[in-house]
Amino acid sequence: MSEQLLQQVLSKLDSMDSHLNHLETKMDKMQSQLKENIELVNVICDRLEKKDAKLKSIAINLHHTHSEIVTVKEAVAVMKVKMNSLSKKQPSTNWTYSS
Repeated sequence: MSEQLLQQVLSKLDSMDSHLNHLETKMDKMQSQLKENIELVNVICDRLEKKDAKLKSIAINLHHTHSEIVTVKEAVAVMKVKMNSLSKKQPSTNWTYSS
């Protein structure tokens, strides 16, 4: 009877060992997939940081360009006022270019 019981226990242990090996294999696959996912997330984060830096640079350049346009418009407005005041002070003359 004890031999039979020993065989049952050994059979159960073999079954558990087989199941444990299967679980370890699954866990190794999951660990490998997790590592790959982490690498992908790191690559995506790196690219996102680079894109954010480019976007910030473009925004700064756009703001600078807008400021320059405003300055040019103000200068043109001042020139128009000066031209209008000069044309009112002087009699109308035809500005012609003769070669």
